[in-house]
This record gives sequence, C-alpha cells and structure tokens, in this order.
Amino acid sequence: MSQPISKDQITEWTENPVTIRLREEAEKELDTLEQTPITECLFPGEPQRSHESLVTKQAVISVWAHWGDFLGGDWDYLRDDEEDEDE
Repeated sequence: MSQPISKDQITEWTENPVTIRLREEAEKELDTLEQTPITECLFPGEPQRSHESLVTKQAVISVWAHWGDFLGGDWDYLRDDEEDEDE
C-alpha cells in the first residue's frame, strides 16, 4: 500500500511554476468550453446526436474542472474512501 500524500507535498506541487502554468491552461480551456454556445451541440432532426453532444460537452467540462481543482491542490476527488476513514 502506498503512503498517503502529505499536505506539504500538495503545497509543493501547487506552487511549482509548471503546475501553475498547467492550471492556467486548464482554466482557459474550461472557460472556452463553458462559453461554447449550446446551439453548437444541437443537430436539428437528430435528437440522439444532440443528446450525445450535450452529454459529451458536460462530461468534458467536468473533467477540466476536476483537473483544474487537482492542479490547484484540491485532491479530494482523487482520494480513496479508505484513506478518509484512516484519518
């Protein structure tokens, strides 16, 4: 079993210039996705395709949001339930 990641390690990670730059890029990508008009996901006369496109857009937004949180030091999404019980 691996050692849990310490708060100092997370701080070191989040304050690293490379991590800061990656987070900025993730935030830009998230902003772009969130600003994409819903109409770009719609396919007139093709409800199944429209639905899949809308679900995909929301899933990608969720992934980028979690990625930004992770780069910012919020690793709760990645934590194992067992780790929570041990603390």
